Amino acid sequence: MSLPTCKRSRGAADGSVAPIDSEVFGAGVLAPSSLAVPQDGRHVCAGVGSDQLAIFARDASSGALTPLGTVFDVSGNLVASPDGHNLYATSVAPGQFRPDGFSIFRRDPATGVLSHLETLLRQPGSTARNLASPSAIAFAPDGHDVYVTGGSDSALVAYRVRPRCSAEPLADCRLPTLPQHAPIALAHAASDSAVWRWRSGQATSAADLGDPRSSTDYAFCLHAESAGVWQPLLQLVVPAASTCGRGARPCWRGAGKPAGSAGYVFRDPTLLNGGVAEVHLKPGADGRASIQLRARGPGIGLPALPLAPYDQVVAQLRSGDGSCWSAAYATPALTNSARRFVDDND
Repeated sequence: MSLPTCKRSRGAADGSVAPIDSEVFGAGVLAPSSLAVPQDGRHVCAGVGSDQLAIFARDASSGALTPLGTVFDVSGNLVASPDGHNLYATSVAPGQFRPDGFSIFRRDPATGVLSHLETLLRQPGSTARNLASPSAIAFAPDGHDVYVTGGSDSALVAYRVRPRCSAEPLADCRLPTLPQHAPIALAHAASDSAVWRWRSGQATSAADLGDPRSSTDYAFCLHAESAGVWQPLLQLVVPAASTCGRGARPCWRGAGKPAGSAGYVFRDPTLLNGGVAEVHLKPGADGRASIQLRARGPGIGLPALPLAPYDQVVAQLRSGDGSCWSAAYATPALTNSARRFVDDND
């Protein structure tokens, strides 16, 4: 069989369209059912047949599409996240067994390659339990929330998108107000460790921190840049409402009275939340806000040391509510050896 004919058209100034041409894209399957075009416009993703997702490279000047390959055992509606880094699809599950639900794929913006992140299946106790015959997917404009319809359940299910590290650091994050006030240390030893302190930071209110006791996830991200090319090095996700230790006690607690007015503290001696042991979030006026993060153990996924030659390293903590805090480290580092990377912000 062959892929279906794909017709391309260009929009005129008044919003109408004019055909460019039609083309059949070689071997594949029939019956296109859904389309998604990430915001960078580099690729087009099409749901074709009953169980495939076809990926095309798109020429920005001509609109021409070049087949890149297919992902199997995929069906349903498609939508790209506002930042273009993820693709969401309904009625997707790995393998031939396909209960209702929806899946999330990480997209490489440069190559268009998709890697499976997570599948939420319609089953008892699942957050997708009301997604019988899921169809439509829509994002809030800020990308923080995604909504999925469950047609047969007459349901509309809302999800908060957990923060994850993107291909590049975020822009417009809060910064330290002084140099040498955001030390970072990575160590390969009997127990790997990562420590980041962000002090004398730009003004941060308690509201900017959200509420990790119930709904605000956090992610620590480390990137290196060389000749304008960014490389993700480390990701540590600190989930909201996480539990730790005996009795499943909450890992997060609010500081101050009322709780949370002076920030939040995360402690997990079990290291079951990705190896993150401790996080301190302290709001404050300009020059008074601070953050501290500690992680340890083989599960934290430290990059190989010494770090490959780089122009700068950027460390960021980002929240699921959209806030972020950042520090940059220019080469050379204070220490960049086979066992340790240590530096302070410029």
